[in-house]
Amino acid sequence: SSIDKAMYYDACPTRAYCGLFTFPGHRTTPCYEAFRAWNELAKLGTACKATCDGKGLYAAAAKNGERRAFLVANVGKDAASITPNAGGGVFRIYRVDVDHAKLSDCGEWSTGAISIPANGFALVLSGFALGDAPAADHAPSQPVNGLDGSPRSRGTGR
Repeated sequence: SSIDKAMYYDACPTRAYCGLFTFPGHRTTPCYEAFRAWNELAKLGTACKATCDGKGLYAAAAKNGERRAFLVANVGKDAASITPNAGGGVFRIYRVDVDHAKLSDCGEWSTGAISIPANGFALVLSGFALGDAPAADHAPSQPVNGLDGSPRSRGTGR
């Protein structure tokens, strides 16, 4: 179904209820990596239609000129295999799953199937590397709420 708005309640690393950071501390969690992957799509600026056949599979895609990216999440109990129709080219695959708590470079893809582990996701990029997506005209030029991994001062004396 359609979604008009979605929010994440709290991203402050100084709270026990957060989900993005360990507490106490500032180590990021796999949930943080999902936001980081989504940010790669958002920075590209132009959403593209993305569909995924299969129970528990969800996809999103974006582009900016020759730079393209798609994100596929598998919330199922079993690994899934997808064969993207991404218009050709060489893509880099980054995954988060039980073996990769952070977005991890898992090689190149150009044709054939991509495995999406159970309860994991894959970010697939073409024309740029992770963290190098150019910001679209409407994207913020500065990290929002310190989600670049740097600690933020919120009355903690830092």
